[in-house]
Amino acid sequence: MFFKPFTAAMLLASFAGFGQTGNLLENSSFEEGAAPWAVEQWAVEQGQKHTVPAVDEKMSQGSVGSRSLRFDQKEGYQVYLPYRKPIQLPKALREYTLSCWIKSAGYEKSTKGQHILRAEFYTADRKKNQVKMVSSEWNKLYPEWTELTATFTIPEEFVTASLVFHIATHGNKNGVSWLDNVYLGPSVQKDQADVSGKIVIEKGVHTAKHGGIYYPGELPAYEFFIRDGASLKGAALASWEILDFDGKPVRSGKSEIPLGTSFKMQFPLPEDFRGYYVLKLDLSQNGGSIAKGEYSGIVVEPQQGERDPFFATKGCSSLEKHVRMGFGTRNSTAMIIDRGIETAPGVYNFRWIDDGLKSLQNAGYKNIYGVIILSNIKQPQYNRKEILEKLRQGIDPCDDRYFEEFRKFCQAVIARYGNVITDWCVPDEITLLKHDNKFVYDHYVRSVRIFAGELKKQFPKSTFAAGGETLTEAPSDETKTLIWDKIKDCVDGLSSDAYPQQISVGVGMNYLGPEQLNLRERFLQTERIIGPDKYYINEETGSGIQRNLTLDSPELREFAVINARILIVAKSVHCIRRWTWFLVEDAPSAWNGIFDYAMWKHFNPRPHAATYALATRMLAFARNAVEVKPHKDVYCYVFERRGKTLFALWAVTKERIDAGLDLPADWSGMDLMGKRFGGKKGTVHLKINDRPVFIELDAPRETVAERIRNGQYAMPEIYPSLNRQNAETVLAHIQNKTHKELSVVVEMGDRKQEVRLAPLARMAVPFASKARNGAEISARFTVNGITHAVKWKDVFHPVKRLAKEPAMDGTLAGFAGVVEPIVMDTSVFLKPLDAEAWGYWKNKDDLSCRLYLGYDAKYFYIAADVTDDVPISRASDDGIWNQDCIQYAFDTANNAFDLKTSPGCYEEDDREFCMALTPKGPQNFCYTGPKELAMKPFPDKVNIRIMPDGHKFYEARIPWSALGRLKPESGTVFGFNITLFDVDTPQGQASYHMELSPGIANGKNPAFFKRFMLE
Repeated sequence: MFFKPFTAAMLLASFAGFGQTGNLLENSSFEEGAAPWAVEQWAVEQGQKHTVPAVDEKMSQGSVGSRSLRFDQKEGYQVYLPYRKPIQLPKALREYTLSCWIKSAGYEKSTKGQHILRAEFYTADRKKNQVKMVSSEWNKLYPEWTELTATFTIPEEFVTASLVFHIATHGNKNGVSWLDNVYLGPSVQKDQADVSGKIVIEKGVHTAKHGGIYYPGELPAYEFFIRDGASLKGAALASWEILDFDGKPVRSGKSEIPLGTSFKMQFPLPEDFRGYYVLKLDLSQNGGSIAKGEYSGIVVEPQQGERDPFFATKGCSSLEKHVRMGFGTRNSTAMIIDRGIETAPGVYNFRWIDDGLKSLQNAGYKNIYGVIILSNIKQPQYNRKEILEKLRQGIDPCDDRYFEEFRKFCQAVIARYGNVITDWCVPDEITLLKHDNKFVYDHYVRSVRIFAGELKKQFPKSTFAAGGETLTEAPSDETKTLIWDKIKDCVDGLSSDAYPQQISVGVGMNYLGPEQLNLRERFLQTERIIGPDKYYINEETGSGIQRNLTLDSPELREFAVINARILIVAKSVHCIRRWTWFLVEDAPSAWNGIFDYAMWKHFNPRPHAATYALATRMLAFARNAVEVKPHKDVYCYVFERRGKTLFALWAVTKERIDAGLDLPADWSGMDLMGKRFGGKKGTVHLKINDRPVFIELDAPRETVAERIRNGQYAMPEIYPSLNRQNAETVLAHIQNKTHKELSVVVEMGDRKQEVRLAPLARMAVPFASKARNGAEISARFTVNGITHAVKWKDVFHPVKRLAKEPAMDGTLAGFAGVVEPIVMDTSVFLKPLDAEAWGYWKNKDDLSCRLYLGYDAKYFYIAADVTDDVPISRASDDGIWNQDCIQYAFDTANNAFDLKTSPGCYEEDDREFCMALTPKGPQNFCYTGPKELAMKPFPDKVNIRIMPDGHKFYEARIPWSALGRLKPESGTVFGFNITLFDVDTPQGQASYHMELSPGIANGKNPAFFKRFMLE
């Protein structure tokens, strides 16, 4: 994502809150060095004395990273530090916040100065400007971190901005100032400090540069920073307890600490402890608690041998953390190169890139890859206004002269960095940029071909990948035709930003495993598309995470386990060369509503950092995988690794089940927390569940795979379930989970049927059963003498057949008073589930809905009375979801009703629509459906009105011909769901949503939908 403004068509609403602009500044917390802040070269050349800042590795503010910018003042020197990259203002943004955090010390015999952050805004012709600034008080020392902030409005005509940090001084001699967490952009929700009792522990920071990744024998050590600590006298009793990954106590203790601005503590762990831990700290005085905090760390064995370049990241706060995490390669904002550095034709300002690359090399990084950006928002400074204006007019701004200048740019970049950077890619997120530039496909293809040609001329052995796809792994039909087929002959591989889940991690979210995602088959399809001689690079991956989740939350633990399985599956696909984790350190510039993407939060690792570090060790240089599935719910990947065989084994169940294997050699194993175990050749009895175990042995891969295939696993042979087909029939479904044919007897009441199931087959057995809403239905399934009893509650929502067609005039006439509504006005419908507790949703006046459904021989009707305190309309067509809207979907075949048998995602019979009052007027946009309907506004009747009392009435009708297998027949059962999105400011983000059930936002899965029946 490159910390850039997101476009409005992100994910259609699969990510809650995705798609809004964050911080417009790169490297705002100085985790990547000082760049792009730099003293003007002309000032240095003229002999002016400017203080050149340094990155302070031990001083930082708040929860973002571990560094800040330090200014060591000397007599006669001044601080005038500009932000050296152009700042493009988003089109729709008007309300801005400018802020930074400062701190100062010393200056005992001089004036203390005034810290000023100054922003200047310009029109396209630069004939008009506006200046906004924040500043500290004159001649005042700031021994504690202090925020300078201001919020203001910038008119639409202003399109760019510049920024400078200045310390105004008179007679300054000696002193130190710090700058951190600079922000320019829309206001964002800020994390709350850990407040409890009379003082506040602002943060607990690992004193070592690795940030909390300890090797066995190292003592976890923290420094805790206290706000208002001086207000209490004397000492405090620090009571602490360490819990393991599962919340089980590991060790506890008490010690007395002096109260002040900070204190340090060390915490002993058992010698054999491995994995993730959470530290709970309680400070008390006179028997009463005065402050509490929660912190974390990881204990993992050192990596044996080199780190695998497969595991990549865009940056860590230190080389030590990078090494201990097991990352093999990295990129940084410094090595994301675009034509914004071109100040005049053929004139390039490489300073920021040079400084960034030098900083990485000086830190000890070796495997550094380069990224080239070609998009229209990264054009040369000297003609950017002209290019953007032509795009606004619908004129292609990129002629032959443009591309010749681009060729010179490529030649210069490659010549300057090609000896160091031998691996390049151009991800560019074209499937998002196409919404702002209708020529972008042609521009991208031509630019890729030019760069590839120039790279191979100068450095024939260097590698280059491109693709332009966003949020998915395989080229879509569109991008395959318009991009991949036109560049595949000149590139070495395909690159994209693949977020396999397209689901955020949060309370009540439904985060799926790679098994439900069918992840391996998806990447194998990518492999088939690109061909055997090409590789694939996942240039950016991760997941949005609800920011207020505690470090020991069950949601984060589940994410950690699932992500480990995703890494194993990704490593098993031959063509995948690099898997780039988007964000290690927290960064507000990458926040989306209430979600972030970080592995570290408030200076402490989240659980998925631990499982990631374990996976990088166990899977380093593992290759040539064979997938073995001895049972539908048992997964194993057998790799060749450094002359031995390694396999990862798990079962899709929370319960630990018995697995019996006959291994051909002595073996050593490790669980997901890094605890070792092992045994001799021969019969082995393991307990496995959804947490993978890794086992290595000296035996041929094929032999090991065969032994696993023939192992014994205490898993059910079948999976039975029930659902209603129509008002007269219930279906008893049976899934054969084995590789053998099974005979199954199904009984419902006094009726019995015997069926034969082919290996891994699924079958539906019909039984006559009249519908009674809320009735319990039971069935028995017997296979090989084992009976599985199933009870199921037959619940459905009736849909009334309308005697008279509704008026469809925006008044709800024909719905209200005729159809019994479904009322959604309580917190039970919220996602995240704790949205009310955190204040995102206040009450039913904030957002609520009365939903009306009906039908007749011609149409299915949907109407809603929505209460929303602030109506927002800002997007149309495929961006329609990015505002106040209703998104609704049908499982027309009623064939996805069970999470254990439905893979998660829409099938050909499913339909999804979104209804909103857009700048183009009322729209009912079809997202999912046949080609003639999908990705365009639905042409039939739709009406949306905002009433004087603030209610918003929605009405739409859909002809039956557009609803797949759903027909207007009494007793027909289908799946249906609705989601309401609420945005409260013109540039705001959706912090929460309302839904009848999951399955639309945060992952498409009609198995979650409620069942409806036509009366």
